Amino acid sequence: MKLRHLLTRAVSPTAASSVVALAAVCAPVASALAQSAAQAPSQSVTVTGRQDRVSVSGFGEAPLSRSPVQAQVVNAESLADAGVSTLMGLTRFDASLGDAYNAEGYWSNFTARGFVLDNRSNYRRDGLPINAETALPLDNKERVEVLKGVSGIQAGQSAPGGLVNLVVKRPVDHLRRATVEWQQNGTVAASMDWSERFGPERQAGLRVNAAATHLDPVYRDAKGQRRVVALAADTRLGRGVIEVEMESAHQSQPSVPGFSLLGDTVPDARRVDPRVNLNNQRWTQPVVLDGQTASVRWQQPLNAQWRFMAHALQQRLTSDDRTAFPFGVFEPDYSCPQWCDRFASDGTFSYWEFISNRERRNTRALDVSLRTELYLRDKVRPNPWAELWFGLRHTRLQRNTVLTSAGDEGLQPTHGTASATIPWLAFSHDLGRNTLGYLSWGEGLETEVVPNQLRYTNRGQPLPALKSRQAEVGLKHSGDTWSGSVALFSIRRPQSADQGACDSLSSCTRVLDGSAIHKGVELQAQGLIGVGGPWAWNAGVMLLNARRAGSSDAAMNGLRPVNVPAQSLRLGGSYRVAAMHGLELGA
Repeated sequence: MKLRHLLTRAVSPTAASSVVALAAVCAPVASALAQSAAQAPSQSVTVTGRQDRVSVSGFGEAPLSRSPVQAQVVNAESLADAGVSTLMGLTRFDASLGDAYNAEGYWSNFTARGFVLDNRSNYRRDGLPINAETALPLDNKERVEVLKGVSGIQAGQSAPGGLVNLVVKRPVDHLRRATVEWQQNGTVAASMDWSERFGPERQAGLRVNAAATHLDPVYRDAKGQRRVVALAADTRLGRGVIEVEMESAHQSQPSVPGFSLLGDTVPDARRVDPRVNLNNQRWTQPVVLDGQTASVRWQQPLNAQWRFMAHALQQRLTSDDRTAFPFGVFEPDYSCPQWCDRFASDGTFSYWEFISNRERRNTRALDVSLRTELYLRDKVRPNPWAELWFGLRHTRLQRNTVLTSAGDEGLQPTHGTASATIPWLAFSHDLGRNTLGYLSWGEGLETEVVPNQLRYTNRGQPLPALKSRQAEVGLKHSGDTWSGSVALFSIRRPQSADQGACDSLSSCTRVLDGSAIHKGVELQAQGLIGVGGPWAWNAGVMLLNARRAGSSDAAMNGLRPVNVPAQSLRLGGSYRVAAMHGLELGA
């Protein structure tokens, strides 16, 4: 990794703001479906969410509408209709999901219920953990599931906002689909989805997805390219099935860094040109993200009640993280007279050349009936109208670091272990008329290691396990023309902070210091205007009171986290044009 202070530059107030530009996204303009008329699906209308299942909820085949959890399920058709090709686009579907630091050209980051999801632990692929510090493609995904709230029983270690699961497309019988898409300034994409089953009993299947995109977003100087090739195959062996899938993805694009304060002033957003890219130097290089993922799954029914399943995954990521990054106002000798973490009041700032080539991230996951991470979950029905849900998971974490650079005087390799048992409880009651009420309580688990820097007295040491706690009460309805849910939640998460001068050798100590408390209400609904009518609608609202409490620094208590709004609203609608089969207008 290389970090150099290059030059100082001044910008006018019209080009500096803490507000990141909003991207004007247009829906796809062309979609061609090549299938024989005899096998073309009939036109149908689906109310999203009525029979959706969340495979990472931890309770098997229970429909989402009958489960005591809140989740958002976005299928491939909805993703395509909205022109969403990256994870950052999920914020368009749910009011409780928001942008964290979603820089164009970089990997996606977003928040759920006000907490930033951890790209290293809050993402799954067909239920197995993956690293999301890359550009994860959605072209070969059947659906994306977002389980909201703490997910300790489902994931073990994860941030409390939610858990994201990518479900891979599997072979189906005779599918031929090609799509051409245009968005924004000049982003053009072409993709294909081909699938077929073979054999006298159609026991073997193959599916191929491929896509290529020329990226030209609304931001200036941010052109790039993206491509993905994916293959999935399966074969039935008696009553069992073996599934194999592989994916190779590549993205190359200059990133778009965020703006900053002008001294102590937040610039007027009306004076901002939202298309400005400060990473526009002649020596700027793109961020390059490459990923290869493969998995194999064997499922075998043993009898009417028992099924054996083994699932293994390997992911290999490489990245070239490079940018011209504007940060503070520094002198050529690296001294900082005044504005060290923001632009000067006149718009002056310093450019830093950040280069970190050939970063590698490897993930291996194995899920079988016998494992080192144990979990127990079940549900009990005391009467026809009520159910008790409970789960228990024991997780043991081990973390090691290895020094790879010579000359790191005073730094030592670190080693740490931690274990925790995480409970989850819920009670649900059928209120009749397709309505369910529920109460739930659960915990989440995170770990944090003090940065291995010489200014810390406890450098490289793990902090005590961070246990989040959530209480939630909710109501769900699933009818013929509309479905919806409302939930009230309260999440408390321990926070860490630096104590001491933190300006010289061993002058700083990282400790647990108070909590982040997020209390809110979220409402999600969607439906049709009339049974089988051409109009569809969806709406979502979240009201969130997020604050810091219990800190030893009284000035921190009561503060809201950055980039987390107090109110969020999502509205959408579509109209199906009966005179032209397949044409749907949406907003």
